[in-house]
Amino acid sequence: MIKKCIFFNLIFLFAIKLTGQINHQVIFPVEPEIVTVKLSDEENYSKVTIPETFKIGIEGHPSLPVKYIKLLIPSNANATGVTINNISVKIFKPDYIIEPVQQEISLSIDYVYPDFVKPDKTVYELNESYPNRRVEINIIN
Repeated sequence: MIKKCIFFNLIFLFAIKLTGQINHQVIFPVEPEIVTVKLSDEENYSKVTIPETFKIGIEGHPSLPVKYIKLLIPSNANATGVTINNISVKIFKPDYIIEPVQQEISLSIDYVYPDFVKPDKTVYELNESYPNRRVEINIIN
């Protein structure tokens, strides 16, 4: 009987070693702030900000807040997916289209300020959510 218990305990420990789970909770404690801004093309845009987020993206696409989460996993493990539970969605209707992402500004002395990047119509005219995914896994070695 003791040999069976030890055997099942070893199988259980081995199974735990093969699979794993990391639980992480993300909460946005405040609603986004949406303000009207006039950019260099003299058009009005809605600017969306949320504290403790970043703004990056593809030039000409909507400039939306991004929340980065870094999770450390063991070196012998791989992230194979993300499951999102308990999503609450609130739809905001800005007064104008969301400001487009612009070129990054260099701190170089001889930097030439780039031309304004207009909204990419192929993205702004889509009749679907943007971006079309909620999570992206980036593996950094």
